[in-house]
Amino acid sequence: MSVNNLLNMADNALKSFNYNEALDYYNKVLEISPSNEMAWFGKAESVGYLSSVDLAKFSEMENCFNNAIKFSRDPDFIKKQSANSINLIVSLYYKECKKYAQKYIHLDGIWDNFIQQSLDAILALETAHSYYKENTSILIEIVSICTENIEGMPYVENGKSKVAYITSEHEKKLRDLIEVYGNEIKKTEPNYKIPNPKNIKESNSCFVVTATMGNEYNVFVSELRKLRDKILLKSKVGSKFVSWYYKESPKLAKLIQEKKLLRSISFIFIVLPSFLISKFIFLIKRK
Repeated sequence: MSVNNLLNMADNALKSFNYNEALDYYNKVLEISPSNEMAWFGKAESVGYLSSVDLAKFSEMENCFNNAIKFSRDPDFIKKQSANSINLIVSLYYKECKKYAQKYIHLDGIWDNFIQQSLDAILALETAHSYYKENTSILIEIVSICTENIEGMPYVENGKSKVAYITSEHEKKLRDLIEVYGNEIKKTEPNYKIPNPKNIKESNSCFVVTATMGNEYNVFVSELRKLRDKILLKSKVGSKFVSWYYKESPKLAKLIQEKKLLRSISFIFIVLPSFLISKFIFLIKRK
């Protein structure tokens, strides 16, 4: 079978998400033509997409991209294409790892594994950045991963709210990355706002309410925290709601915190009704 036919079969398998099949075809091409840049590029993508929660294949992926660049007649173009592919592959990998960690965060070692997976993702993205420095989306992804790691991961275990968070030493390293890459982003996007993430602690996990009110030291936050601890976490349905809230609300809280109008809307339609419902529930319980 000719090289062109094998490449077509490999490309079709890759487009159909049959990554193992694509990898086999690309390897067959490279047995015939070891310096075929498109085969190296396709192999890199196939290997990258075969990464899983259990194993990141970024080192092999990067080696293949480097070979594609080495044998290319237009290395600058292939570098940019490689950077874009790495950014996409790593972003999908990180999201999958995060989803898995959120589901099993209560198990021993899951948080530590997630932090290592995040580091693997950051290193791969830094390689992509070295290929294509003008692509700020790569840097934004790095900053996002650092930010989420610093904030920690809230969860519910045995009816109690908990938060998994990183060490202060690791936090400092991630904050340094945020500062370096945030300032680099601002060179091309002056309106970009560099994040200043805060650790999520067990005591202040009412994200939307805290963002709406501006701080955690007010009657609304205290009341809804009491509702969480004394009512919601006492039932399976309530615990599931709190788990869902911990997973989804930080994103909403970030938006609310930055916009005065959104804070007002949140107070009228979320915080105040929840506060009044909580007051009513505890009033009924006292009777």
